[in-house]
This record gives sequence, C-alpha cells and structure tokens, in this order.
Amino acid sequence: TSPNVRMLRFTLLNFITGVIIRHWQLAQEGEKANKKFALIIHNDTRRNAHDWQWETVGNLLELFAEKAKTKDSDLRRLFDECYADLSRSVTANGGKMPLSDNCFEEVCKALIGGDVMKVRVNSDNKVSALLDENSELNLRTPFNIFIGGSILDRGITIPNLMGFYYGRNPKTMQADTVLQHSRMYGSRDRADLAVTRFY
Repeated sequence: TSPNVRMLRFTLLNFITGVIIRHWQLAQEGEKANKKFALIIHNDTRRNAHDWQWETVGNLLELFAEKAKTKDSDLRRLFDECYADLSRSVTANGGKMPLSDNCFEEVCKALIGGDVMKVRVNSDNKVSALLDENSELNLRTPFNIFIGGSILDRGITIPNLMGFYYGRNPKTMQADTVLQHSRMYGSRDRADLAVTRFY
C-alpha cells in the first residue's frame, strides 16, 4: 500500500487487465483467446535494483492473489482505475470493452490461478535457456513479466510487448543505446496498441 510503489502496483494490474480485455476481444471476433503478452520492468542496470524489483513484484502479485480470493475492495478500486484508463484508449480506437464485473472476475481468476509469470533476465541467467525456437524470449503464459537489466534493452526480441515500466539515468547519454531502447515504438496490432502502456 506504500505510495512509493503506487505506479508499480498500477502497472502490474493494468497489464493483467489489458491482457484480459484483449482475450475477450479476440473471443468476440471468434479467434483463440490465449494470446500471450509481455511486460518489461527495466529501469536500472544494477543487480541490487533488479533484486528489489523482483522481490517487490513478487510480493505485490502474492498480495493481489490473496485479495482476489475475497474480491477485496482495495483490489477492486485499483482494478476500477485500470479499467477506466484502458477503456479510454480502447474506445478511442473504436474497440469494445467487456463488462467491468466480468473483467474483474477474469482478472481475479488469473491472479489466483498463478497464470502471471515473472522471469528475471540478467547476466546471472543463461539467456539462451529463456529463448524459444525463434530466438525470442519465450512467453510461457498469457501474462509474462520480464525483470532485468541491459540484456532487456538491446539484442533480444520480446514478442507481444504491451507494457513498459522503464527508466534510465545514465552518466553519459549515448544515441545508439537510446535507439536500441526504442522497441516501444515498434509496429503492433492497433487493438494491442490500445491497451499498451509506457510507464
């Protein structure tokens, strides 16, 4: 509940809500509603920062899951914020939204069911083990959260990115690094773009 992680809380639940919205939209179009999406959390290159992010994200997801079991009012308030935020851009794009209560129910199911996966991506891990047959980061569930450092900001492809919790404070700004970081501007389906967020 700390104000220090207010935006991180919002980022996580907004990402999950966005995926639920896209799955509902795909089902309405008669398509398979199991598309997998990714969120990057990358705002520092230092390992101790990744450790803090890893632990904090894990704690938040555990608390969300506990609150989802009882449909807690605090979780519902945060969901309502997310739903309103996403609704603005989905509607502006001419898209449809699921009913709020139904969407909240599905968000709770995802949280309780353990479908939200966090993966650490840094030099401690053998990155090749995290890649799929296309040499892209493997999306194992519909909700993939990648936390890490420099490996995430260059030289690795992450499919279906729809969330970026991102920031850097380098001693020296380098144009090529900035360009490599600019994957957030890459081409994506307009319906995915309507629920994509950059924090």
